[in-house]
Amino acid sequence: MIARALLALFRQPGILAVRAGLTFAAMNVREETGANRGRWVDAIVELGGGDDDDAPAWCMLFCWACWHIAALALGLEVTSRTSGSVVSSWHRATDAERVTGNPRAGDLLLRVRKAEDLATVRAGGWCPGHAEIVVRCDDAGKLVTVGGNTFSEDGAEGDGVYIHRSTYTMNDDRIIGFIRPSVKRCGS
Repeated sequence: MIARALLALFRQPGILAVRAGLTFAAMNVREETGANRGRWVDAIVELGGGDDDDAPAWCMLFCWACWHIAALALGLEVTSRTSGSVVSSWHRATDAERVTGNPRAGDLLLRVRKAEDLATVRAGGWCPGHAEIVVRCDDAGKLVTVGGNTFSEDGAEGDGVYIHRSTYTMNDDRIIGFIRPSVKRCGS
């Protein structure tokens, strides 16, 4: 019974996306050759749908890469309209992909860098943002996340993949929202 429940758990793409993110963190993935560059960073950017020749900010591409890895492992494909931009990813998300209520493992946390920019996003505009994958949300609304292009503390434009255990809460006034990416069976 327990084995069957565990097997079902690991057939969920969100759980596997978290595992992919945590694996990159355990591998100590860091930028190696300058801002937004390095062997693993370039691979993550490509997997996430970006062009590593551009050396883009890669936090959102990290999230999409983890979801693409999870989907591939399950014979699925991500059908969400992906983007390397945090705010563009939010604007492209369907109502069904936007999470209402508390997020679950694998959901994408999207936030603006400054709370005063949230109104710009709500009005359909663009501003700099940051994204991470939710590992878990506890009953008190405290989030554990894993993110790329960050550092060991709160922030974007960092140097690698890190786990954040006490950086974000559900009442953080910089949170745009959460996305639960859509997937479908390959070829369907």
